[in-house]
Amino acid sequence: MVRPLYPILAQVSEADLRAIPPARAGAQFRKFAVERGAGQNLTLFTRQRANAKTNKNATSPNPLARASLQATIALSPAGTSGVVDVCGSCSTPGCRENCLGDSGRYSQDVSQRAQRIKTEFAAEHPDLFQALIRDEQRAHAEEAWASGLHPVFRRNTLSDMPYEDLPTAPILIGEYEEHPSGIHIPRELQHLTGATTSEYSKEDMRGVVDKEKVIPYKGVHITPSVSELTKAARVEQLLEQGRNVAMPVNKKRTEAPHPFVVFEDNEGNTVTAPTFDMDRDDARWADQEKGHIGVLTEKEQGNFGSGAYPLNPHTNRYGFIQPHTPGRAEDVPVRLRNTHFRDGSGR
Repeated sequence: MVRPLYPILAQVSEADLRAIPPARAGAQFRKFAVERGAGQNLTLFTRQRANAKTNKNATSPNPLARASLQATIALSPAGTSGVVDVCGSCSTPGCRENCLGDSGRYSQDVSQRAQRIKTEFAAEHPDLFQALIRDEQRAHAEEAWASGLHPVFRRNTLSDMPYEDLPTAPILIGEYEEHPSGIHIPRELQHLTGATTSEYSKEDMRGVVDKEKVIPYKGVHITPSVSELTKAARVEQLLEQGRNVAMPVNKKRTEAPHPFVVFEDNEGNTVTAPTFDMDRDDARWADQEKGHIGVLTEKEQGNFGSGAYPLNPHTNRYGFIQPHTPGRAEDVPVRLRNTHFRDGSGR
């Protein structure tokens, strides 16, 4: 088994990161990337328009999503780099087998190589890797602010690590808790933090928890995501808190989600909840729905590329992808109805 990446990153202190001057990490990364077979133009973050899902933000029905500019990091998912595991205990057999890290553009050798190079850089130079995050975030944020947009960072596109817990989080996240001075912020964005961290995570998703994790940064938004090991009671617990839960389902992309769906765990326990379409954009932090299951289209089999890098089989033999099972409003648990329906009637 490969070692987890997160403890390696956690060895870098806030003081260590502050000691690395701007631009140094970028220069070192360009040299590293060329030596590993990429071009000098490789960056750690992917711009919003270069990713099919994040590019939907610009045309989202949600005005807050349209007013944002999102940047993402794609590392080699789980342990596919052969060097480190970027998901750790959040990973499950079904998640690994059906990971979308090899779908669409990600299936191309150039994208697979880029994921691996970024992952190797993080493992071999964790201090420079975090300095590069710091520097590219700043450039992205300045671009967003200059355009009257809200900067959003998603560092876990194909990974699952709690960046908010790192010793360097006061720099990578904390410095964006407030709006910068001397910059005009549109009125419709003034209620937000300076920038938002938006992630999906399977952390603490296998069963009911006694105490929810407290994140000390108001600009961090984590969307819990189900796997084949998630229990219905945990989903219900999160819905009762008014949180949305992401669920991959087997349906056509052109098919609208059922108004209510049923989540069934591997013990046969179920929970029914109202839904919304999470495929509409990647702006989970801006969703107006509360206590809903967010439906993500994920086929059990699809057209995935092939080349020099090993790809996932996408067989769904572990039951990671849920069937698109319609539910009824009257089957929503009574104690959840006040979360979803103003009159508590289920309508």
